[in-house]
Amino acid sequence: MKPAALLLMTSALLCGCAFYDSKTGFVPTRLEEGYQYFRYRTFADAAYPLEDAAAEKARTGWLETWLADSGYTGTPYEVTKRDVLFRNTNARGDVYDLHYDVRVIAH
Repeated sequence: MKPAALLLMTSALLCGCAFYDSKTGFVPTRLEEGYQYFRYRTFADAAYPLEDAAAEKARTGWLETWLADSGYTGTPYEVTKRDVLFRNTNARGDVYDLHYDVRVIAH
C-alpha cells in the first residue's frame, strides 16, 4: 500500500474513534445476580435524529463497540431502560442526551 493511502486510512480511523469517544460514554454501574450492568451515554441531533432507525442502528453500533472494548465481544446484551433528556436547540435542531441501561452476562 502506498504511504499516502495508508496515512489517509489511519487518519480516518483515528477521527472516527475520536468522534465515538467524545460523543458517547460507557460506565459499569453494578454487578448483580450474574449480570454486569452498564450505563451507556449517547446523543441524538440533526445528523442522528431521535426516532430514526438508521440513527438508532449507529448508536447501537457504538454501544457494541464499547461492549467489545470492555471484553464483551459477541456477548448478548439487553437494553433495560432508555432515557431521553432534552439538552438544547441549536441552528440545526434539537439535541438530546440518551442514556441506556445495559445488562450483559458477567464473566
